[in-house]
Amino acid sequence: SSATITFEGPPLGSTYTLESGYPENTEEINARWKHSAVSGRQVYIGNVQQPVDDSVNITDWDNGKILKGAIGRPGGFSDKVYIDLELGTGYITCMRAMGDRLFCFSKTKLIIINVAQDNEFLEDTVDGMGVNHPAQVVDVENTLFIANGQGLTMFDGQKFTNLSQKIGRNFNANSARISYDPVRKNLFEWKHSSELYLF
Repeated sequence: SSATITFEGPPLGSTYTLESGYPENTEEINARWKHSAVSGRQVYIGNVQQPVDDSVNITDWDNGKILKGAIGRPGGFSDKVYIDLELGTGYITCMRAMGDRLFCFSKTKLIIINVAQDNEFLEDTVDGMGVNHPAQVVDVENTLFIANGQGLTMFDGQKFTNLSQKIGRNFNANSARISYDPVRKNLFEWKHSSELYLF
């Protein structure tokens, strides 16, 4: 839970932030999380518990908080570097990264965050594009496919296109799923647990 490093002859320009990758006054770097995404060399974790409390079951916490890791480090998340989506009673159900964007889903909406710069900013909020399960979202060659109660939707980086016209709209918001086979370039879409379509 702690680490000590001794520098016999530290460089004059050495600082805690430079050596550790964490900002000054960081108190916690350990966390538990339910969802994650990687954009470039930066790791983002969402729906987090920090500080870690092993006495609390994973099913007993839900939130819209995202912690941002240090560039090039696979672990360690400072409590001072975070994004709070302020979802109220909602919580993050899925996270995906595509290009310079972080896609954060709750059960009712999709929040798009631009992560191209050091300071992330909210790019868009799309109501009705939420998902109940991470297996309802898949990234296929820089195109995002979303299967939820609204049907099957494609986001090409510019616009949302509904693809449900040929297969109907009776999608089950809980059991709809989507998967991609990169070898055969097949997109598998389950409207509900017993009805499968292949694109």
